[in-house]
Amino acid sequence: MLRTIAVAIAVVTVFVVASIAMGLGSASTSKSRSSHRSTISEHRVSAPSGQAATPTAKRRLDRAKLIYLESNDFRLKSGTTDGSIGRCPRHSKAINGYFGSSGDEVVAIENTVEGSLRRWGTFLHNFGPDARVFVGTVCLKP
Repeated sequence: MLRTIAVAIAVVTVFVVASIAMGLGSASTSKSRSSHRSTISEHRVSAPSGQAATPTAKRRLDRAKLIYLESNDFRLKSGTTDGSIGRCPRHSKAINGYFGSSGDEVVAIENTVEGSLRRWGTFLHNFGPDARVFVGTVCLKP
């Protein structure tokens, strides 16, 4: 009886150790990298521009500071993809990206953190005629 319990405990231990080893072996340590390359630079602004500006975007949070980085508007030709990777100032983290467009057929195909918590990539694709667009990054400084 005691021998059966010892064998059962040994078998369970082997399965637990094997599953932990498989889980650790499949964990990826690579950072997220965009498949797109940034050609547009961003600069600091007091609030989002144009359609991206809302009353809540201009409100200040208690003890936290929102920092907006934004590109100048640029021409996005029909059928092309372009965008920007905004880098937040020290001691702040990228929390979101946004964009504005003169056309209805421009969509964000990538809007995500890029490699570190201070970098946010926003890349747009134009499915319609040429359009004027801008992209931005929102940073949170606690």
